Amino acid sequence: MSCENCLNLKVKMFTFGDLRKKWNEIYSPDSMTEGYEKRLRRESLKQNKPFERTRLKFIYCSKGMLNRFYIIRGHSIIKTKPGMQGCQFYL
Repeated sequence: MSCENCLNLKVKMFTFGDLRKKWNEIYSPDSMTEGYEKRLRRESLKQNKPFERTRLKFIYCSKGMLNRFYIIRGHSIIKTKPGMQGCQFYL
């Protein structure tokens, strides 16, 4: 099964604050791991931008079927992500 054409799969650019807000909407009460902040801090240094304005492109399931947000380079998802087996929303 591929989730490439799923209507609930979203691609969006997030700052850390926006990412945390969206995470809490989808996965609350589970808290976000510190790896996202570390990755955005590294990207901030790489881009020579303030941390608060640094953004990365993420792919996520708006219904919470994936267990995390995935950082992506490019335009689309290539492989099935963990959590998509037997997804009730897949079309």
